[in-house]
Amino acid sequence: MREATLSAEETVKRSFLQRTYALAGISIAVSGLIAAAVYKLLETFGPPILLEQFKYLPRDLQGIALIVVGIMLLLAMLSLGLLLIKWVSQLYTPLFLIVVAWVAFAVLGGLLLSPVFYLAGYELTLKVFLATGAVFTATGLLAYTLRINLTRWGGQILSMLVGLTIMGAINLVLRSEWIEIAWMYGGLVLWIIIAAYAHQLLKYLPMPTEEERERGALTRLAIGSALLLYIIFYGLFIRLLVIALSQKGKSRR
Repeated sequence: MREATLSAEETVKRSFLQRTYALAGISIAVSGLIAAAVYKLLETFGPPILLEQFKYLPRDLQGIALIVVGIMLLLAMLSLGLLLIKWVSQLYTPLFLIVVAWVAFAVLGGLLLSPVFYLAGYELTLKVFLATGAVFTATGLLAYTLRINLTRWGGQILSMLVGLTIMGAINLVLRSEWIEIAWMYGGLVLWIIIAAYAHQLLKYLPMPTEEERERGALTRLAIGSALLLYIIFYGLFIRLLVIALSQKGKSRR
């Protein structure tokens, strides 16, 4: 009896993980395609005046502007994503509206990402986007083989993320090369840890009861988890893009 119960729980967990990763992959791909399509439109018909003026900024200011834009986009997506995650978990919310909200979130993410494709350069951004996919997949494999339970370190990871954000803001004024290196590469390591944390979190999430699953709770939970993975993917993407742009800027000097 106990073995049958464990088998049923494992089946539900497997179904949840399959749905979550499928939904996360689709939403990330949709955002990337929309961002690339908007870039092509900007290239064909010309960018807005604000984007056009960016080219006339000094290179140092271009780098700072890209970092600021990237952080603002990430914060916007994070805020909206957290609101959606809280909303989709409610069983009284119609499942159809949740699916529509998930699609709209992916589309909006692509629209917000499109200026980054233009400002940072299409080829570089595309390479970093694909590299992020490889790194993000590797963090998933790492999370499921790692014996350390990262989900117990949520508070410490959040504190480090806040500290890193403050460090980056301070260095916009100080312009210290050492702080910049620590912020870039230390941030990359931290976002890899956050990604592994998110993968492990899915592994330990309690599954809905059979009654809740009949009301679509498993799909709701999968969409909410996919939104979380989506946000972390773009946090890692922006971090890798900043590093790539920094290396590109140094190679030009």
